Amino acid sequence: MRIDLLLLLLLLASPGAYADWTWENIAELPPAPGRERHPGLAGPFVGVHHDVLIIGGGANYPGTPPWNGGEKVYHDEIFVLKKTPEAGYAWHDQTYRLPGKLAYGVTISTTNGLVCIGGESRVDGETRYSKTVFTLSWDVKNEQVLLGKKLIATGYQRDEVLPLPDLPVGTTALGGALIHPRIYVAGGITPDGYTSEVWELRLNRRIHPKGSLGGSPSGFRWRKVRPWRGPPRSHCIVARQHDGLFENLLVLSGRNQDKDGRWNLLTDFMKYNTHTRTWLQLGDVGLPGEAARCLMAGAAISDTSYRVHILGGDEGTVFTELNTTLPAAIQAARDKDDEIEAKSLEQQKIDLLNQHPGFGKDLITYNMLTDSWEKTGEFPQPLPLTTTAVHWGEDIILPSGELRPGVRSPVIWKGRYRE
Repeated sequence: MRIDLLLLLLLLASPGAYADWTWENIAELPPAPGRERHPGLAGPFVGVHHDVLIIGGGANYPGTPPWNGGEKVYHDEIFVLKKTPEAGYAWHDQTYRLPGKLAYGVTISTTNGLVCIGGESRVDGETRYSKTVFTLSWDVKNEQVLLGKKLIATGYQRDEVLPLPDLPVGTTALGGALIHPRIYVAGGITPDGYTSEVWELRLNRRIHPKGSLGGSPSGFRWRKVRPWRGPPRSHCIVARQHDGLFENLLVLSGRNQDKDGRWNLLTDFMKYNTHTRTWLQLGDVGLPGEAARCLMAGAAISDTSYRVHILGGDEGTVFTELNTTLPAAIQAARDKDDEIEAKSLEQQKIDLLNQHPGFGKDLITYNMLTDSWEKTGEFPQPLPLTTTAVHWGEDIILPSGELRPGVRSPVIWKGRYRE
């Protein structure tokens, strides 16, 4: 038994043992009437239920980029992508609506439907953080999306299931994962600023069979988990994975901004052991022999072999130039009454925005058994950010997302890896 385990560990730790990704563009978001192409979405709710891909909400700049005066537009449309008998894909001919125009929440896919949590909207020019929790599910018989507050469990009637409670506080740019039967959400931005709070919701407590005292409303609520010891953050990557002994919640990277407006790009990562209910700092994200790297706003997907695959993330080099270095230089020029230099630097910033190279192509993998990082491939183009990677059968779906500041992608990517 010990020899078999040793051989497994050696195989999983071997360079190149887990590479060879293939990616395919399988569809693009359907354009609005009168439009040739959908501009794409950042921060949509994304999940798979009953073998269809559901994408709802999100935000974009459909006309002019923000540095030229464009305004961010939030959306409430829900799109459904189905498989066709010819082994292709087609959009369902009907669209649906979220309960509001929302983006940058987190989606948890379950066998009973999608749980959509938090996010943000724009009302009267003001950003509002949402604490709403709702469900999206696919009605196979009637071929329609059902929107609700209850995650109906198999074998139970609707009146035996309690509605999902809203978050205790509105939160956007948060992460989350399902470690059955618990949903975890972590990090994000609240009205009080960046947070390191972690919340847990036990889905098994939503069942309230007739004639039973179990599953009382008082027991079905979000419970605060001990926060990690590191800094608060938004745009962190959150995933679940087994370490050979217990299920763990992983929190990686992210960013925050201090009271003086300075940006902190985070490279640390940690795991929460759901059995011992303790946190363990795991060091910094980074490949062997390389500097630690930030992976804010990237996507993650776990496999069945103790690994977590990170699909992109902003390392922050251009972000720092745009949000720290150039603004400081512009202000320094103005402090010296050098308006010519200030305008030159402002143009330099606009040029950098227009010519932004994207967020990188690296596909890297963290192995929970060996506590090691490895590059396992490259994406065909710069990877999108602020989207959710999901399993669809044997495939991994990476839909839409942000390609660079102000620019989204309408492309739905299908990926597969081979050991």
